[in-house]
Amino acid sequence: MKSICSLLLVLLVTGTAMGQWIPQSSGVKKSLHSVYFTDLDKGYAVGDSALILKTTNGGTSWTAYYDAAGSYLQSVRFVNADTGYAVGGSGLYLKTTNGGQTWSSQYLFNMFYNLNCVYFVNIYVGYIAGSGGLIAKTEDGGTTWTIQTTNTTNSLLAVAFTTPTTGVAVGWSGTVLLTANGGTTWLTQTSGTAFHLASISFSDGVTAYAAGYRGTVIKSTDGGYTWAPLSTGTIQNIYQVFFNNLSTGYVVGAKNTGSESLILKTENSGTDWTVQSSGTNLALQGVHFPAIGLGYIVGDSGLIMKTTNGGAVGINNVPAGSGSYKICPNPVKGQFTIEFPEFSGTATLSIVNTEGKEMLSLQVSERKVQLDFSGKPSGIYYFRLTNDKTSVTGKLVKE
Repeated sequence: MKSICSLLLVLLVTGTAMGQWIPQSSGVKKSLHSVYFTDLDKGYAVGDSALILKTTNGGTSWTAYYDAAGSYLQSVRFVNADTGYAVGGSGLYLKTTNGGQTWSSQYLFNMFYNLNCVYFVNIYVGYIAGSGGLIAKTEDGGTTWTIQTTNTTNSLLAVAFTTPTTGVAVGWSGTVLLTANGGTTWLTQTSGTAFHLASISFSDGVTAYAAGYRGTVIKSTDGGYTWAPLSTGTIQNIYQVFFNNLSTGYVVGAKNTGSESLILKTENSGTDWTVQSSGTNLALQGVHFPAIGLGYIVGDSGLIMKTTNGGAVGINNVPAGSGSYKICPNPVKGQFTIEFPEFSGTATLSIVNTEGKEMLSLQVSERKVQLDFSGKPSGIYYFRLTNDKTSVTGKLVKE
C-alpha cells in the first residue's frame, strides 16, 4: 500500500508559547475585572468605563451592552438566566432582568463608597462589599439596600454566603469578617495574615478559601471561624480564587518580574498547587467555571481566556506565525516520522491526547524524529516541539 505523508503549514513562534488557556476575541482593550456565566454558553464580563460584555456562544464572540466613561465595574453576578447585578466605583449599581439586554443604573450611598463585590444568595437576598468597611444588604431583590455595622474601616474586597444568613467578607490588611445572622452582627476573625485578601470562595457549606496579595491563600474548614495558611509557592498577587468542587480550585493574579501572569490549580483541596501557563503578562483579574473543566479568565486590556479541559496541558493553541512539519505516514498505525524542516538545535518534543494527558516526552536534536505509536489508542493527538527560541505544534491521527 502506498504510504501517505502530510506536509502542513503550522504555527511557529519566538519565545514562550501559550498553553492550555485559549485567548478569546473580546473586541475591546479596556481592562476586565469580573466574569460570570449563567450556563455553558451565556456569560458576562465587566470592567473599566462600566463596560459590560455578553457572550451567547461560549466566548467565541462578545457584545458590549453597557459602556459609561468615567466609571468602572468591579463585580458581576447573576441569580438566574435573566436577573443579574453589577457594581463598581463611586457606588455604581446596575441590574438587569432580561438577560443583560438592558441595564438599569443608579449610584448608591451618595456615591461615597466604591463597591467591590456583589453576591446574591437567592432572588431576594443579596450583599455588597465595598470601601471603608462597607457591607450592605437587600431583602427585596436589590430595590432597597441597608448598610450594616462591620466595625472596620478597612476596604472589603469580597463577600460570599453559604446560606441567606451565614457568610464571610474579606479585605485589606488580612481582614476577615463572619456573620451567622444575616449581617445583624459581623465578627472579626483572625486570618493570620496582614496582606490584603482580595477574594473568597466556598467549596461546600463549611470549607472556604480566601486569597490575596503576595501569593496568600488561607483555608477554613469550619465556615470561616478559624483559618490556616496554605503554601502556594508564589509571591505574585492573587486577585481571585474559585473552587468548583471540594478538591479542585484555581487562583489567578498578577505577573511577577520575569514571569507570566499567575494561574495556579489545585486538585487536592489546596494542599498542592500547580502552575498553569497563562501565556501573558497582563494581570488576570477574574475567573469562573460554569462547569467542571470549562472555565474563563478575564484581565487587563480586554483579555479573555477559555479552557475546556480544566487547564490541562495542551498544545493545540499558540500565537500565529509560520513554519512547517511533515508526518509520514499520517494517519499513524505504528512507527512514523515527524520532520521539522526549519528546526535547529536541541528541543523537547511532547505528545498529548485530547484530554491533555502526556503520552511521551523526549529531547531531540535532529530535524527528523522516528517514533512508535504501536499500542496507543486510536484517536487524535497533538505534539509540540519547543526550546527557548521556537515552538512548533501540530496534530496527528492514530488509526
